[in-house]
Amino acid sequence: AMTTVETRDWAQRLWRSVRKEAPPSAVAPRDTYSNDEIAGMLRTLGMAMLEAGQPVNIVGARLLAIASRYTTRTVRLAVLPTVIIVKVDTGRATEVDQTDRATVRLDQAGKIAEISDLAEAGAITPEDAVAEVCAVRELPRRFGAVTTIFGHVMATIGFGMMLNPTWAALPAYAF
Repeated sequence: AMTTVETRDWAQRLWRSVRKEAPPSAVAPRDTYSNDEIAGMLRTLGMAMLEAGQPVNIVGARLLAIASRYTTRTVRLAVLPTVIIVKVDTGRATEVDQTDRATVRLDQAGKIAEISDLAEAGAITPEDAVAEVCAVRELPRRFGAVTTIFGHVMATIGFGMMLNPTWAALPAYAF
């Protein structure tokens, strides 16, 4: 069950998405943060978006849009399905990361999208963006094992009944 705070947050997110409200304004002008901070944020957000199942071309384009809110320097990206490489101008190091995580759950993917939206508006500091993504990755599962398995069984039955809606096939879908 959702707490009152979670219900309120969910309702506010829903209301903002329905109204297509503009995101908050930028927290700082461009070139306020160091190249390394920006590269670290881009790497972390990029990996989170890839883990959420977003296509590499979308991730690359979105990261360039985010970078344009934080710096006027040249940003170089290489985005592959499990690897991301980021370099901001003459930064100390090139940020490279490889995912070894399974895809994230839908509740986590939604929160990652919110963080990305804030970053695209420049409305979150690089440090806060990285911290938020780390917090999202540590979120506990919303449902227990039994409920999750039951949900998967029901979804499988539903898909099976759409493909071959017969009583004889129903036990095969359930097991």
